[in-house]
Amino acid sequence: MLAPIALFAYNRPLHLQKNIESLILNELAKESEIFIFSDAPPKNDQISTQKITEIRDYLQKLKEKEGTYFKKIHLIFQQENQGLAQSIITGVSQILEKFPHVIVMEDDLVCSVDFLKFMNDCLEKYAFHEHIFSISGYRFPFNMPSDFKQDAFLLPRASSWGWATWADRWQKADWEVTNFKDFWENGNQKKVFNQGGEDLSLMLYKQQKGLIHSWAIRWCFTLFRNHAFCVYPYHSKIQNTGHDNSGTNSANTAKYNTKFVQANYTLPENPIVNTNVTQRLSRFFRPSIFRKIINWWKFGYFA
Repeated sequence: MLAPIALFAYNRPLHLQKNIESLILNELAKESEIFIFSDAPPKNDQISTQKITEIRDYLQKLKEKEGTYFKKIHLIFQQENQGLAQSIITGVSQILEKFPHVIVMEDDLVCSVDFLKFMNDCLEKYAFHEHIFSISGYRFPFNMPSDFKQDAFLLPRASSWGWATWADRWQKADWEVTNFKDFWENGNQKKVFNQGGEDLSLMLYKQQKGLIHSWAIRWCFTLFRNHAFCVYPYHSKIQNTGHDNSGTNSANTAKYNTKFVQANYTLPENPIVNTNVTQRLSRFFRPSIFRKIINWWKFGYFA
């Protein structure tokens, strides 16, 4: 059974169109159900209102071609603004009440032609690997060790850019992070959590203090609490097109740019955690000394 696709859109019609066009190029698209969630604009935001109207008109036309591009197209138009975090937590939970697994996309992502195949292959192959909670189609663009040859591997950090999970893993998430105080007062736990990137603990702090609204950092913390991992491809199957000042939560940067490499892959029976690769991930997210000083001054946190 192929995993349904959950696609979350807000106010970027051109990004959404590029996303859907890239999904359509996947061979498995015609066999897949897609649930497209369109968030509503905040009150009195006329610019977003116009763009969301444009998005919903486009999606209605796409719906008319159900069976041509996707097996089934479900449109969920929110009447009130949810925000990205709540949209994803609620939307993914609703789908996983009916399906055993799901593939999740946001509107500013473009995927390779084998993205759906890779995600479904991983969901099937690792369904009973209890220490694997998430599948990522994106790989952070740090240099891999020259002697590393596996086409898929594990990292302790989940990615929110083209990802998948199973219902039983998703149910383990504690969205309130009820044990945050104990975690924050334990320096060793913060150090271990930060093996997935030196930004993680501070990001969780900001989430709990209401400074950001991120479902993704809480999902990363779920992996940490359950001694679990995320599967990544050697070659990224996702490009993020949202770092162009068009998004609410992303700045203009080329740091996360990736290129598609068309190559056959073989999924390992037991993907590994490679210490060298994990260290490179941690360094990729290492803040500058200047940023560390700012974090100490603003949050009393130096890592």
